[in-house]
Amino acid sequence: MLGGFYVSQVKQDQVEQALDHKKGTSLTNRYSYILGVKLTQSDQTVKPHLRLNRIKPGLLNGHTAILSNIQNTKANSVGEMQVDAKIRRAGQSKVLYHSKQTDLQMAPNSNFDYGIDLKNQPLKAGRYNIKIKGNSNKGQWLLSKDF
Repeated sequence: MLGGFYVSQVKQDQVEQALDHKKGTSLTNRYSYILGVKLTQSDQTVKPHLRLNRIKPGLLNGHTAILSNIQNTKANSVGEMQVDAKIRRAGQSKVLYHSKQTDLQMAPNSNFDYGIDLKNQPLKAGRYNIKIKGNSNKGQWLLSKDF
C-alpha cells in the first residue's frame, strides 16, 4: 500500500487571524510537504513484472503513433525506468521506427500506453514486430509481440 502524510506548520498568529473576521482580507504563506509511506505485510520484496498487452495505432502529440500498452502486474512500483522500443517488419531485422525514453516511473498494478512516434508517416499494411527493452533499478524486461 502506498500513501503519504501531508505535513504543514500552523503558526499561532495565523490561527488568531483566521478566527478574527473583523480585520479584513489578508494573505498568509503556508509551507507544507508530503512524506511518502509504503506499507507491506511481509519482509519479502515483491519484484515488479512488466507485460505487453495490446498494440494499436493512435495519436501522440498530434502525430501518428503506435501505442503499446505496458502493464506492471505486481504490487511494487518501478522507478528510474528506461524504455527502448523498436518496430520491424515481422521476420526482418531492419528497424523501421525507434523510440527511447528515460526516467519513467510506473505505479503498482498499473498500465500505460507507451507511444512510438511514426512522424506522420502511414504504417503500411502488413505484419510487424515490436521489441521493448525495459531497465530500472528493480529489474530488466524484454517484451516482444507481433501485430
